[in-house]
Amino acid sequence: MASSSWDRVGQAASVIQVTGVDAFGLVNMIVQAAHTARRNRDLCQQLAQHVLIVADLLRKLDIPALRQHLETRRPLELLDAALFRAYKLVRSCAQRQENTSQIYQMFTGAEVASKLRLAQEEIDRYINLIPMITLVAAVGARQATNEVHEDGSNDAAPTQSRLPEYVIKLFSVYYQIP
Repeated sequence: MASSSWDRVGQAASVIQVTGVDAFGLVNMIVQAAHTARRNRDLCQQLAQHVLIVADLLRKLDIPALRQHLETRRPLELLDAALFRAYKLVRSCAQRQENTSQIYQMFTGAEVASKLRLAQEEIDRYINLIPMITLVAAVGARQATNEVHEDGSNDAAPTQSRLPEYVIKLFSVYYQIP
């Protein structure tokens, strides 16, 4: 069961990578789909507002740099996959259901509402990992900087991109990293 869910996550991540859509593009797609929602409109709008806030916070991070490293890339890909699933769910609320009864629509509407809430919780789980992701990146950048200073030359400068200095200082102080 667990492997099939990971397979689906991998498939969603592959679709996202093939289409070239990142978290910010998915957020825009969710917002647009929420504007056209016919069913569960309030929950779709709420999810759209939530992901907009998430996107504003993510813009402060150097996401392309974080995606270069395996340990920080994976949670970001999982966040992208969660956003993609949320988009598909919000988009389904915009589609017409012409050949279905009112009773069927009522029951499926409750199920979709539950799935919308779960989608928001899933996105929040990955957002809660962002401090850990940036900490890992900051520690890596700090170690790379220390290696350069120990060598005494810039020829050994790492090829990985660095986080802004204020992020490194923030996490160094907060987590008491030397």
